[in-house]
Amino acid sequence: MLRLPVLPLGLLGLSLFSAAPAHAQEPVQTLVITDDLPPPSARTNTLLLGTAFFGGAYGLTVAASYGWADDPGAADLRIPLVGPWIKLGQTTLCNDLPDPVPGKTCSDPVQVVGGVLAVVSGLAQFAGLVLIGEGVFMRTRRPAAQTALWQPADRFRLRAPDARADWRRPHAVDVSITPVLTTSTLGAVVSGTF
Repeated sequence: MLRLPVLPLGLLGLSLFSAAPAHAQEPVQTLVITDDLPPPSARTNTLLLGTAFFGGAYGLTVAASYGWADDPGAADLRIPLVGPWIKLGQTTLCNDLPDPVPGKTCSDPVQVVGGVLAVVSGLAQFAGLVLIGEGVFMRTRRPAAQTALWQPADRFRLRAPDARADWRRPHAVDVSITPVLTTSTLGAVVSGTF
């Protein structure tokens, strides 16, 4: 009787303490994208974004030049792209300069903020032009082929009569006419072998 409980306990201990067989490492799944070019709509979006950046920055800069027309260099802000940088060069902060503006000190917050905004405007205009250039020269994927909305079940075939009527040989002339109807095209495709 003593042998019966020992045998199952021995098998249980042997199974718990025995080494498991080695398994091969599972392969790592990787996502491979073969087409690294953006879709064709990316060109339009990039051009619109660049135009919005440039036009928005330039429009706000021109509006500011008319709002503060008495400020030195305000008329230069109306020059696209380089106007803010010319204005920044004409910004004066201290009264000890050759032609000081009365009532302005070295810590005039309006002049400091104007200089910072001129730099931001110049950088935004430059970024807009870079985006426009990127949109013009961007390479994109080819657009997907259009699928036909309607395609006939069979083609209309015009065949030249063959005197020998040998079905194993191709005919001398074989012309096919296939109508085509897509979302933007209505027409016919004529193809043949001669």
